[in-house]
This record gives sequence, structure tokens and C-alpha cells, in this order.
Amino acid sequence: MPKPTRRPRPAVDPRIGPALQDLHSHELSGVVRYLHYAHMIMGANRIPIVAWLKDQANEAMDHAWKIGEKMTALGLHPEMRVSPVPETGKHSVLEVEVPAKEATRTHDNIRGGLYYAATKEHEC
Repeated sequence: MPKPTRRPRPAVDPRIGPALQDLHSHELSGVVRYLHYAHMIMGANRIPIVAWLKDQANEAMDHAWKIGEKMTALGLHPEMRVSPVPETGKHSVLEVEVPAKEATRTHDNIRGGLYYAATKEHEC
């Protein structure tokens, strides 16, 4: 019985690896940040805010998974780099909700810039 032949991996522009790694790390950091906020929030009306934060964490996890899959398909090795989450000591609903929403906007803006950079690198 003949051995199955493996298809050669596509050649990867050396600039795409770091761009994908930055995206992967950014998404993993988002998971940690949203889970941290979800665990630490206290007070009235916490349940819908925690549910929203968990949804954000799941979205970031899904993005990290897809990017990691793309990296491995290209023969790259996704590193598990996560940015530290600063501790504010503020855990009431009002003290966490606004910074969490601001963090989401910032996370989305950075993600957009990283995706743009990754696609620009790939076009070269």
C-alpha cells in the first residue's frame, strides 16, 4: 500500500508570522481581561454585566482559536503570550462597567489595527 503523500505547506512571508502572533496574543489578553472583570464585579445588576463580559471573553477566545489554527496551518507556532491585567481595586458595578466598556472599545480598535497590519504584510 503506497504511503499517502503530504502536500507541501505554502511558503509564508516571514512578516506574516509576527503579525499573526500579535493578533493571537491580543485576543488571548482580551479573554483574560474580560474574565477578570467578570469575576471581580460586585453589586446590584451584576448578572447581566457578567453575562456580557463572558460573551466578550468567548468572542475573544473564538478569535484566538481561529488565528492559532491559521498559524499552525501555515507551519507557525502560536505562543501563549498574555498581557497583564492592571488591578484597580475597584469592583462595584459602576466602577467596573464603564472601564470594561472602554476596554472593549480599545480592544476592538487595536484588533482592527492588527488585522489591517497583518493583511498589509500579507499583500507584500
